Amino acid sequence: MKTKVKYIIPTVVFGLAVCSLADEATLPSGTQSSQEQDQIELFSQHAQRFHAFGLVESFTWKEFDDSGAKLLEENGLLFGVGIKGELPVGEQAEFDFLATLYGGNIDYDGHTMGGVPVKATTGYVGMRTEWMISYLVDVGPDDGGELILKPGAGLGLRAWKRSLDNKGSFLGENIGSMGYIENWMTMYAKVGIGAELKFSTDCDLSTSLEARLPLFNRNVADMSDHGGPSDITIEPGRSVSLYWETGLRYKNFSGALYLETLEFSRSAPDSKYGMFLQPRSSAFIAGVRAGMTF
Repeated sequence: MKTKVKYIIPTVVFGLAVCSLADEATLPSGTQSSQEQDQIELFSQHAQRFHAFGLVESFTWKEFDDSGAKLLEENGLLFGVGIKGELPVGEQAEFDFLATLYGGNIDYDGHTMGGVPVKATTGYVGMRTEWMISYLVDVGPDDGGELILKPGAGLGLRAWKRSLDNKGSFLGENIGSMGYIENWMTMYAKVGIGAELKFSTDCDLSTSLEARLPLFNRNVADMSDHGGPSDITIEPGRSVSLYWETGLRYKNFSGALYLETLEFSRSAPDSKYGMFLQPRSSAFIAGVRAGMTF
């Protein structure tokens, strides 16, 4: 929670400062009364928007044994691109969608199955897509801005390729002598609430908090490069994950900071071979994205 506060406070202060300065710079002398008369109309128009952006994520992956001892940890930066859309549905609802692609190489600190310490590189390439429908509740005063609450629910899908002991590009086509490939997928339901503070038609500050419950998890491991099976199918356990985001839009610029957790409880042994399982695993993601709004 301390980490979250560290990100929230500077972002909110910065957003308020940018929007306040922007309003002062663009407000012509003598036009305040006419803007006040038009304020309800301006703020009530909920526009269709699309955001194209680049992103950088600090990614940490950990796995634990049954006693809670850490088996391995991966840390590093992932880079990507994406698009986000906000589409009005009637007068009091909104449909949002998000799609991102990302990849990179990060540091691996763990050990082999025999207990030998290993430091290597893990390659990641993946995608995330989400859909959400929200109900818009105007709770703010009409003077000085409009505050809209957005309770909503939706679905999400995240899939990624994890190439352990990666010796090649982030696509992981060349793995080392102890490496193998995992193909992950998780589909989840999500429920949350957002808030959007509209200072003007050009500037707004937003934040949201979501809880996510996996509906389906799968990890297919491929060890065929070293004589092992290529179809080890494991279903990691389902645990609730959290997501928080705060963002700023000013005219055609938009940016956001976000924190995300991924939680997977220990799986049962795979059904085909009966000897492979996924230990309790978790990821923590701290990301920033910035781009253009149109």
